[in-house]
Amino acid sequence: FVSAHPLDLEATLATLELVRKHGYTPVFVGRYYARLLDKQLETAGVDLEEELLLAIMRTTDADLTLPRFRTVYISELKERKLAVFIPPHNVKAIRTFAEALDTESGGLLHVTVLGEPLSEEWVVEEKKVENWLEIMGVTSIRLHVSGHYMPHEFKDIVGVVMPKKIIPIHTKAPNTMLALFKNL
Repeated sequence: FVSAHPLDLEATLATLELVRKHGYTPVFVGRYYARLLDKQLETAGVDLEEELLLAIMRTTDADLTLPRFRTVYISELKERKLAVFIPPHNVKAIRTFAEALDTESGGLLHVTVLGEPLSEEWVVEEKKVENWLEIMGVTSIRLHVSGHYMPHEFKDIVGVVMPKKIIPIHTKAPNTMLALFKNL
């Protein structure tokens, strides 16, 4: 399960590319999420080579037609390796989806791809979601994608990416960032 902010088209597209690269079928849950992504893709003029799937559970939801999505029943997805995109904080969708696939929620993985918390309330909401996921036995990982890193996070990123060169942008201390990079 993947949660990205519905307005972060760049993070959603990058995540789609990554999950497809590793053999997962991306599936979206939630009419609002799908409508918003469809509109963003239209506005940005982005044409995806592969179709997007919108999972539904009831025949009453089957009337939703979006140009870039094919509507499927969750039951049609049982034999696929899935990356299920859900809106942030929609823990109920994980349980509902798992039940529809006759799968236990224990052992599932939820990845949150978000930037900075928008407010103190956002931090509290994230903690609530994390607690519910823990109760359900779902492993939760939060990926920080804003570019504002603490030095220990920066070190981890440099260790994984191993860039030959770094160009600090969007910073008031580019020399500090370059010095930190040289030390790593």
